[in-house]
Amino acid sequence: MPFFTFEDAKTSFNLFCCMYGIGTLGMPGNFSRAGPVIAVIAMAFMAFANIYSSVKMSQVILLAPKSVKTFGDLGEWSMGKWGRWLCVISQMGSCLLIPCVFLVLGGSLLDGLFPDAFSATVWIILMALMVLPVCLIPTLKEGAGAAFAGCMGTIIADVIGVAVVMYGMRGHPTVPSPDLKISQVLGCFGNLALAYGAGIVIPDLQPADMEVGLGYAESTTPAIVQTESRRSSKMSYVSVADSEREFKDDPEAEAAEYRGGKNTIKYIALRVVIVAILVVLSIIFQDHFSDFSDFVGASCITTNCILLPIVFYLMKAWRTIPIYEKAAALIVTVVCFVLGCYVTYTTGKSLFTPTNDDTEFPYCGSEYENQIYYNYTAEHES
Repeated sequence: MPFFTFEDAKTSFNLFCCMYGIGTLGMPGNFSRAGPVIAVIAMAFMAFANIYSSVKMSQVILLAPKSVKTFGDLGEWSMGKWGRWLCVISQMGSCLLIPCVFLVLGGSLLDGLFPDAFSATVWIILMALMVLPVCLIPTLKEGAGAAFAGCMGTIIADVIGVAVVMYGMRGHPTVPSPDLKISQVLGCFGNLALAYGAGIVIPDLQPADMEVGLGYAESTTPAIVQTESRRSSKMSYVSVADSEREFKDDPEAEAAEYRGGKNTIKYIALRVVIVAILVVLSIIFQDHFSDFSDFVGASCITTNCILLPIVFYLMKAWRTIPIYEKAAALIVTVVCFVLGCYVTYTTGKSLFTPTNDDTEFPYCGSEYENQIYYNYTAEHES
């Protein structure tokens, strides 16, 4: 069997496109909050946590019986009704709040690029109207193109942004150290969770090859697989994309749900209402992009991309897992759970009970809290 196939390459490309998204745009803020050393350490830990949880997600899918078809099914098979509710609620939170983050970011960026055109609120509404026709498409059979477009857009934005900053700040003195506080350092967790959170798409990208899946699962967790094989004749590919979509491999069956006058009116009305609610939320939180993105990452993304996959795997394969892997899994789970709860609380407090703080650069020391530490034009004109 080949080590790396063309299907593996496509899967890797899709994962890269999913990961290189809006979360990467917040990386500079992490270095501002925590400084370069701590920010790099935090980034490395979150990379390990997400890689590990993604692998465990793949393994627990291979252990699942044939009856498991959705992410909610996977949760119920692992943890009962509580597992299903955790899966569905966290997925709904991700699917509903991440678009709000995009709208808030887009509104602030467009307001900065075209300051005399419209306000950020108007830009948010215009963005929502532009994407509304896409939202009304009954089904999205192929998402690779959209993922690639988003990935390339982010890469181009990062390159342009870094180039502009490097050119505009050329000749700058030593960068001042941040005024480190435990709250702002731990706040990096939310953004990093949002940046790395692609583990939930693993089930949709995993090849539906029963024989390969069975062999791989037997090599990693033989006792569990043999037990499940006796209960179910063969292993099953599990689709958890789009939260609870059951017709991933049958486009006709999926499209049939949207045919008919009443069904069309229902899904159009529902989607328009959802978009309208998201626009309202985006307008409310438009002045708190950092807190909002951290809140989404620390709560929903952490739950469904890190915590649940590892917990499901531990519950189903505990007896066969080596002691060193148990230790690593428990450390990742406990650390991410504690940090997720803390950042969710602090950012939620900032979002729902905001304080009037006019500090321009809150992560800097008192000397540079309200002034730019270096201005190339001013330095060379004087």
